[in-house]
Amino acid sequence: MNKRGQRRGFTIVELLIVIAVIGILSAIVVIGYNQVIKNANNNGLQADISKLGDAIKLTTLDINGVPSGGATSSNTGDSTLLSGVEFKPSVAFYDKAVSNLYYCSGVINGTKEFTIIARSKSGNAYAYSSKSGVTNFSGYTWTSANNGVSICGVAGYTAPFSWSYGYNPSPTYGWFAWAFNGEILTNLVTNPSMETDSTGWATYTGFGAATRVATGGWAGSAYLSATGSNSTTSPRVYTDIPATVGDVISLSFRVRSVGQAATNTFMGIKVISGTTEISTFASKSVPWAPDSNGWSQGSITFTVPSGGDKVRLSLGLQSTANYTGTMSIDGIIAVESTNIPQYADGSTPRWHWLGSSNSSMSFGPAL
Repeated sequence: MNKRGQRRGFTIVELLIVIAVIGILSAIVVIGYNQVIKNANNNGLQADISKLGDAIKLTTLDINGVPSGGATSSNTGDSTLLSGVEFKPSVAFYDKAVSNLYYCSGVINGTKEFTIIARSKSGNAYAYSSKSGVTNFSGYTWTSANNGVSICGVAGYTAPFSWSYGYNPSPTYGWFAWAFNGEILTNLVTNPSMETDSTGWATYTGFGAATRVATGGWAGSAYLSATGSNSTTSPRVYTDIPATVGDVISLSFRVRSVGQAATNTFMGIKVISGTTEISTFASKSVPWAPDSNGWSQGSITFTVPSGGDKVRLSLGLQSTANYTGTMSIDGIIAVESTNIPQYADGSTPRWHWLGSSNSSMSFGPAL
């Protein structure tokens, strides 16, 4: 019988052995890969908090002391700024399901110290102490509702001490300003939406007294309202903002007109010294384009000239006849940037709103 060409195949037992070996090798590879990723996150986080610790040590030299965290040992609120420290975290290493970065400042054994505490995406937690560098941090149960009072207590601090979040997973917060890796944008307008009062705003021309209306704002619930005095086709209100020569500032705001048609939003930008106007160095008219609620946007970007210590924003509208209608303005934001900002009052992911209801420091975009 001719048996050439006949080949013996694998038996079922042999196939099962091969499959088992491949499975074992695959499991080893997966376990090894996961361990590599875990180690990378742990090592990256430790390097990150060491970098932050070095930055804080430089700050201690500048201010001749350990910086405060802001919130206190009796305060369960959160601090939004670790003054004087610039740190841009490598966010990929952090566990963003929990409040994963803290700063504690206080006296331990008679010495003023600080500690940075962070949790890696791998689940491991580490602390950087001004006294001992980076160590493992254990003995604390991490949740999405952590706060510095409890976590700084585990780190060895007793009242009085101060603390600050670096990251809070709540949609309201996210990364705080001192631990944020994006462009930090601060609204230079100190009362941009009149949610509490009309502090900082006054009539520039063409109106009687400007007043706050508590319902129906473009952003939030309130806005500034003024009735035309039949004296100009360009009625405006104004507020002053801090500025330095050479700053590039972008501004936007919303304006509405009731009782008289408008043709443009209008902005007059002036440099002032103290309270004295030096000159108008920028102005812009934007064609009237109201949204469904009657609000039209105006925006401008300008460079601050020499000759003063502040900038005056006179904002309003233009019409074809002397204005006798009622003008409303709201949602004013001015930032040091070439990008026109969009005021959101904390209601969109782009901006985080800090402080009281008429505070204006904000940063974004959210991570």
